[in-house]
Amino acid sequence: MLCLLCFQQLLCLAHADHQVGLFVCQQRIAEFGSISLRCLCPFTLLLQEGTVLLPALRLGYLVVPLALVDTFVQARSIADRHSPSLDQLILTEFINEGHFARHIRRMKQLYVERQAVLIEAARQKLDGLLQIQPSTTGLHVVGWLPPRWDDRLASQHIQRQGVDTPPLSAYHLALPQRSGLVLGYAGVEPQAIRTAVEHIARALS
Repeated sequence: MLCLLCFQQLLCLAHADHQVGLFVCQQRIAEFGSISLRCLCPFTLLLQEGTVLLPALRLGYLVVPLALVDTFVQARSIADRHSPSLDQLILTEFINEGHFARHIRRMKQLYVERQAVLIEAARQKLDGLLQIQPSTTGLHVVGWLPPRWDDRLASQHIQRQGVDTPPLSAYHLALPQRSGLVLGYAGVEPQAIRTAVEHIARALS
């Protein structure tokens, strides 16, 4: 998933405010750098999933405008009443005792190191083929292709090498001004990142 840049988030908030609408933001990876939007606009609805900790927990939370709290409580009671109480109690203790914060700090450092490995490997192997733009938020980076390259075709060539690099155009309603690839690194060991970069270089050469 791609994160909106800060100024893009602010533009969306301004539009929601002007239209008296509701801005819905799914902050799956908010803990890893995405700015908190709820404090910036009363028309913001944040959806936070539990995937940042353990997807099997099936826990999450909503931060909703005060005027909509009762509506969302009623909707949840109709859907499935509530999440398992024991799971909620355990997770509450896990957070209150500081374990979750330590987990976030540890994972942040891990992801910073893995992104650095990716960028350095790309500098060595992908010069002139793919320009990777560092990111301080999220778990992906964008690799910009040379002008007039077809990112879907490039993604297909790389896929044949066993590496998944979704085309940036797949996330646009219209063709982007510049083509690129979405590169995930968070769940990949450093040596595997270096190997993947070699496969990408072979596919794009």
